[in-house]
Amino acid sequence: MDTSKKELYYLIILLSFVKYSLGCSGSGVGTQNYQNPTISMKFFPPTLWTYPPTDSTTLMTYFLGQASSQSQAQNNAETDLTSALSLALQDNGYNAGLYKITPTYAAPLVYDCVKAASGTPTNFDWYEIEGDVVAKHVTGYTQALTGTNCISKNVGTTPVTKSDFILDARITIDGLNVNSIQMTQILNAFMAQLSFGRVINSCTVGDIDLTSTPRAINSKGKRTMTITIKGSPPVEWTYFQENINRAYPGQFHIAEVSKYIIEEDLKNALIYGMLSWGVNPNYHTLTTTNIATFAYRCDRRGDIGVGSSNIMGEIENGFITKKLTIASSITTEDCVKNKYNSGKSGTTQPLIVENSISASSINLRKEDAQKIVEFFIDYMTEMKKLHPEAEVSYTIN
Repeated sequence: MDTSKKELYYLIILLSFVKYSLGCSGSGVGTQNYQNPTISMKFFPPTLWTYPPTDSTTLMTYFLGQASSQSQAQNNAETDLTSALSLALQDNGYNAGLYKITPTYAAPLVYDCVKAASGTPTNFDWYEIEGDVVAKHVTGYTQALTGTNCISKNVGTTPVTKSDFILDARITIDGLNVNSIQMTQILNAFMAQLSFGRVINSCTVGDIDLTSTPRAINSKGKRTMTITIKGSPPVEWTYFQENINRAYPGQFHIAEVSKYIIEEDLKNALIYGMLSWGVNPNYHTLTTTNIATFAYRCDRRGDIGVGSSNIMGEIENGFITKKLTIASSITTEDCVKNKYNSGKSGTTQPLIVENSISASSINLRKEDAQKIVEFFIDYMTEMKKLHPEAEVSYTIN
């Protein structure tokens, strides 16, 4: 049987991580720690991970790309999963050799109806392939199809049932101890390795809880999708300069560092959104605007006089929301007591900054684009990088 053909795998990855001595609880993206995590998967199995009956050559019931035996199919799956996860760990700076990676999978017996002109079939059910994936189990037929009808799948008026053929697998990483953000990054890399190293087309990652049916969206095209955020920036997206006494907690004094954080936040959010809706981000180049805001607060070691520029109000839940125009000097005492943000020091106006991220070479239905944006917003909100009053919009041009 030909196993050189590319396998198109449709895969859903769900998380069933084992938390410290307790089961995984909650649905936060960055608030949990995981020890010896287990990745649980539901998927339409690739033909390479299945095997046919022993008489498949005689009856012509095998599918191209199938393994020749149960042990070979089992080995194909375990090797693919272990290799992909090892590379995913390495991509994220972990030495895969330090961990015990254990995949659990049961290779299934899969067969077509009898296409041979002669031979006596023992099964009246069969399976159907979509691409190189076993997608359906067909049951309900009460007699064997002829070879000609099998090839054309002509069942006449007999009612048959086609059920999704979805299997389960697990892969455990003993010795690994990470938080949710790190685990999500490992999962993203795991998906990318499966998508390209093992030619798995698409999967959905969640900690992410997947509630949709298995998806594999062909997203390649000639358009560009742009998601724009317009709102108050998180403090990490701003920077100060030389005087650390005027810095906000969590600020960096170099603009390039803040720009890098913006880029990583936006890319991680869009990758999360794409993966959560079955779009492979590796097919699309991601670019960001990275507009970092120069901002500082009052001086804890000296007064600030009228005319000072770029002074902002105090942090509100991790965001810098106001820009201050000083009407009277701000004393060190008021600064330390956080009193300068009141009206007596001057007037304020909202601090609104616009940043965007674009994905090139894309083509999506409106419904799919909206779902990606919803997951993007969920991630940014959970990571506290999206102000509650921020506006999020998207275009595909």
